[in-house]
Amino acid sequence: MIDLEQVIFSEVEAVVLNKYPEIFMTSTVEGYPEDFPAVVFYEADNSVVNRYRTQDTSDQRVSLMYEVQIYSNLEYGAKTQTKEILSVIDEQMLKMGFSRVTTQQITNLYQRNIARRLARYEAVADAEGVIYRR
Repeated sequence: MIDLEQVIFSEVEAVVLNKYPEIFMTSTVEGYPEDFPAVVFYEADNSVVNRYRTQDTSDQRVSLMYEVQIYSNLEYGAKTQTKEILSVIDEQMLKMGFSRVTTQQITNLYQRNIARRLARYEAVADAEGVIYRR
């Protein structure tokens, strides 16, 4: 299996923490975060690209999808803060070769004081860690 999750997470985390040193960032999905602002960044899919399969059993290329969930609990400007944080992540993901496939504001029915933004990114990667934009 081609596993780049920690490498990709670390690169994005470094850029985000440089801009927002107090942000809480994790790759573990566990409900709502306790600290704000917060980013949950994780690999949502890692599947083999069948057209690149060879006779051996190792993966040649995989299709990757990363999901980003950004939370803010500011009394005023929470939605704006999630967009600003996303713009930092978006710039880094595009630099690494990913394509943004969606971004949307999520309504929190049970915690309306928390703004939440979701984004997903996709790319194809090979066994050497080269990322190809989809």
